[in-house]
Amino acid sequence: TAVIWESDDGKSRKVTYGELGEEVARLASAMKSIGIGKGDRVGLYMPMIPEMVTAFLATIKIGAVIIPVFSGFGAQALATRLRDAEAKLLFTADGSLRRGKEIEIKKSADEAVKEVPSIRHVVLAKRLGIDVPWSIEKDLEWKEFLGRGVAPVETERTEAEDECLVIYTSGTTGRPKGTVHTHAGCQAQISKELGYYFDVKKDDRFFWVTDIGWMM
Repeated sequence: TAVIWESDDGKSRKVTYGELGEEVARLASAMKSIGIGKGDRVGLYMPMIPEMVTAFLATIKIGAVIIPVFSGFGAQALATRLRDAEAKLLFTADGSLRRGKEIEIKKSADEAVKEVPSIRHVVLAKRLGIDVPWSIEKDLEWKEFLGRGVAPVETERTEAEDECLVIYTSGTTGRPKGTVHTHAGCQAQISKELGYYFDVKKDDRFFWVTDIGWMM
């Protein structure tokens, strides 16, 4: 098992490494089919669902740069970060649950995208199954988009100092600042922390507490 997801409403889902690997490859292939490639910036504005993990890894697999944004942020905060990064693609969801309440994420995403001319497409995962506004020109449904991809897909070769991730500060003291992480720096640090500080071994379970928008 690679991922165990447990939601606010008690739902649970397990994803194996095999399933995750195939889904990541298919999504990477689909992203390439719409012109997303090495060095392109990809926004990630999703709740903590398994599809978020797939989108994160697929983006890195093709050498694109992931821009994770806290799913609780409003449209203006999202637009500021996507515009600064000049993102071409945005992954989002119809909504999420926060403290038992339904939150319409797609609505905020649409408002933000209006202010970000570089965004070409928005890929939507259905978390709540609610009706949302739809743009024929830009919007792509997750499962349909995933169906365009084929596996396996070769992983893009990158240099140690190639950008992997740009995560923005909270902006509480002014304009949010994008902090850049490289492929070698990010991967090496995570491996070091899990291996040495947390002493994680095979079959251990690591509980992820924070939203993907925070560098924890």
